[in-house]
Amino acid sequence: MPFCGSAKLRTKQSELVTPSRADLVTQGSIELRMGKEAFVTGRDGERIVLKDEGDDFVIPPGQFGQLLTLERVRVPKDALAFISIKFRHKLRGLVNVSGFHVDPGYDGWLVLSVYNAGTKNIRLSKGERTFLIWYADLDVPMTDADAYMGTRGQSERIPDDYIMQIDGDIASPGSLKTGLTELDNRVKHDIEKLRSEIALNRTLIGIFTALLIGAFLVPTVRSLFDGQQSSGQQESEAAQSESATKSAESPQDSLDATTDGS
Repeated sequence: MPFCGSAKLRTKQSELVTPSRADLVTQGSIELRMGKEAFVTGRDGERIVLKDEGDDFVIPPGQFGQLLTLERVRVPKDALAFISIKFRHKLRGLVNVSGFHVDPGYDGWLVLSVYNAGTKNIRLSKGERTFLIWYADLDVPMTDADAYMGTRGQSERIPDDYIMQIDGDIASPGSLKTGLTELDNRVKHDIEKLRSEIALNRTLIGIFTALLIGAFLVPTVRSLFDGQQSSGQQESEAAQSESATKSAESPQDSLDATTDGS
């Protein structure tokens, strides 16, 4: 299954793509340009219409897109076509996720599904050389029964059912990273708030404990102090009483001593 070279493609280009331009044939392939319609996820089902050459749009990181070719493509029944995205777009992270071949017998505009796997917006514009298509000859032409006989690509617009299949919000890596960063900041804030509350609670517990200890300790100390004062007073009174008793006994002892001496 040999691939068609540039010379053969230039000869047959008008039969393969419409409109055709000789400068679009390069290195054994035909360059296909961005057409007049696109769809990008995250836009609430809004179809992007590019009216004039140079009108552009953006595919954000982590979002899918559907891109319509400017050229109408025809694949003869004795050939098979292969499609890809040009390298400069691949280098920015644009990935073709719609398949890599076009069936023998296909005749219509192509809609390529892509995904931005990069970290930055990818901007495309109407008329920009975006895709490549290669043709390979089959050893035996396809019969009508084997060739593509469907109706896809007959209208120069992206079919509604294509859009419905990928419409909706996509949880892109970028949005997930943003969400995780916000969650991390909230958790850190909550932890700091909890630490402050714990420190405040510890302070309040310390104050309450000190007050509680004071409420029980002061009366106890006061009771002990009053007891010591009472005991001291009793001892003083006892000493005074004993001294008085001794003083009262001293004259009688002297009298007894005098009597005994006589």
